[in-house]
Amino acid sequence: MDLTLSAAEQAIIELTAAATPARSKAGEFDREHWAAFEAAGLGSAAAGEAGLLGAAMAVEEGARRGSLTPLGASALVLPLFGQAGLAALTDVHDPDGGLVRYGADAELVVRIEGDHARLHRADPGQAKRATSHHVYPVGSPAAPTGVALASAPAERARARQRLGIAAEAVGAMDSALQQICAYVRGRRQFGQPLGSLQAVQHRLAELAIDLEMARWLARQAAWDDTGASAAVAAAFAARRARRFAWDIHQLAGARGFTLEMGLSFDTLRLQALSVEAGGAKAHDADAVALTWPATRAA
Repeated sequence: MDLTLSAAEQAIIELTAAATPARSKAGEFDREHWAAFEAAGLGSAAAGEAGLLGAAMAVEEGARRGSLTPLGASALVLPLFGQAGLAALTDVHDPDGGLVRYGADAELVVRIEGDHARLHRADPGQAKRATSHHVYPVGSPAAPTGVALASAPAERARARQRLGIAAEAVGAMDSALQQICAYVRGRRQFGQPLGSLQAVQHRLAELAIDLEMARWLARQAAWDDTGASAAVAAAFAARRARRFAWDIHQLAGARGFTLEMGLSFDTLRLQALSVEAGGAKAHDADAVALTWPATRAA
């Protein structure tokens, strides 16, 4: 794997940054961001010149900048079906009776069940919106109408879903770490900046290591484009996401939960991502089964 970004990969990060001028409002699908992403060709990024790795970087950058748009499903999963558009993804692991992220806003829905993933057209007007305390807009997609537009192996769709989870978690972790570093530099305690205390520095260093491990596992998964790599990246990100949320709020104290600070925007995203598609346990089980197929039967 070449760790140097290509011109196309760098360009897609810059396009994503330009399309995300400000953070989305919690709980609302950001149509302005989505229109900018589509205009920049990011809606089906995995099919473009930057390839799957560039698309994963776009998902990461969008999450780091606080965009509430389904870049993961649209830029990573939809190209498997030769389609582009505003997509939601639902599967047998989804809890809460089929409530999924962006389920009430999607024009296309990818349904993973058994060995097949099928793409259906959905009518957002018929979908059911729900209230969530985890930042994302959620809802139940409208029931599919007619025959599926296209199908793909469930294993391929699941791998792309997990890549999206890992990349999006990296973006949220990156944003949270930047915010807490700025906070401890400015917050004074015991007559000195909180960030000058060695115990605080050690904890931040551990979080930075976790972030970089998650980042490069996600990018390795995009480079490999295999189910096993994606499962490993998603499992690591899911576990570290929960630790990130805990440690970040320990360092921020009660202020970390205020709307003014905005830290909970990222940490609540991390909580939601940590349980998606079955969470770390489901990712782990598939990572083992895909790496050592004989264990699947056992």
